[in-house]
Amino acid sequence: INQFDLGAPTHGHIQAVLFTPKDPNSELEGFLFINFYLATGARNGSSDAARKYEQLAPLLRLPSGLRTIMCGDFNFVESNDDTTSLNAKNHFLAV
Repeated sequence: INQFDLGAPTHGHIQAVLFTPKDPNSELEGFLFINFYLATGARNGSSDAARKYEQLAPLLRLPSGLRTIMCGDFNFVESNDDTTSLNAKNHFLAV
């Protein structure tokens, strides 16, 4: 088990863990598990979209070609019925 440190913008929001078999000769394949809790709202002059980008961009440094499982809270909505915000720019489809 190997946890990746993706940098300060991801701390408390994204956890990436690589699971590999103990036996290097095993027929089992390793996999990457990524858990999200993306930030919402503007902070310190950064827009909501900019904060999410800062959190997601470090994922490009993770190894590719692995089975990957992603789960968590992406903090976006697809329908006006699913939000308490009246501001359309907070809706996923408006981005």
